[in-house]
Amino acid sequence: APFDLPEAESELVAGFQTEYSGFRWSIIMLAEYGMMLLVSILGVILFFGSWNSPFPNIGPFKLAEWTGGLPGELSGDILSAFWLISKTALMIFLQMWIRWTFPRVRIDQLMSLGWKYLTPFALFFLLLCGVWRLLMI
Repeated sequence: APFDLPEAESELVAGFQTEYSGFRWSIIMLAEYGMMLLVSILGVILFFGSWNSPFPNIGPFKLAEWTGGLPGELSGDILSAFWLISKTALMIFLQMWIRWTFPRVRIDQLMSLGWKYLTPFALFFLLLCGVWRLLMI
């Protein structure tokens, strides 16, 4: 997902569900959910502050220190693991929610989205980041 799009009539019927059953089907599904877990953990580590608390320190209110613990102590280690696991669980929930909510798109709809909308947006933001970088030096 999202690139396992139906193209042939046999895939529109059920695809891999007609070809695999029992143990083989369970291995396919376990691999799919394992990949969701891996992508969620990497996304959280790279983009969402990994094991740090999501709450900021605001003036006298030390929310990050209260909810993150101190580094090197047992409470800090437990809270760091809690934040990493909870952010990962939230990402997995969002992936499942989006996947269950939206219908599957056809290959022509995906190509239209990619070429007409996502590629121009990416090029625009690349240009914007380049200009921003030049102005900030």
